[in-house]
Amino acid sequence: FRFYASESDSSKLPNTQNNSGSIGVEDVSSQELKSRIEKYLEGDEDAVPSIFEAILSRKLSGKHDQSDDELMEELQIRTKTSDRDANEEDEFDSGSDS
Repeated sequence: FRFYASESDSSKLPNTQNNSGSIGVEDVSSQELKSRIEKYLEGDEDAVPSIFEAILSRKLSGKHDQSDDELMEELQIRTKTSDRDANEEDEFDSGSDS
């Protein structure tokens, strides 16, 4: 048995990929993603769906793998620093109560 699709069958299917092989989705710039993450880090929990949408769009576009890695490294460093600062503040505050 041989499986095949005729040209007329394949022409009925919608084309979901562009010439570069990525799916046709709206691209989100690194700066835009960064600003959405900044909103979240400032306490706006409503920014979470927007961040996930941007990440998904960037992943589907296939254009930002390297810049996303750099952005993740930057955010990890930043959150570790802010966590450390918060812990130091807590220790300072608890030490002054004694």
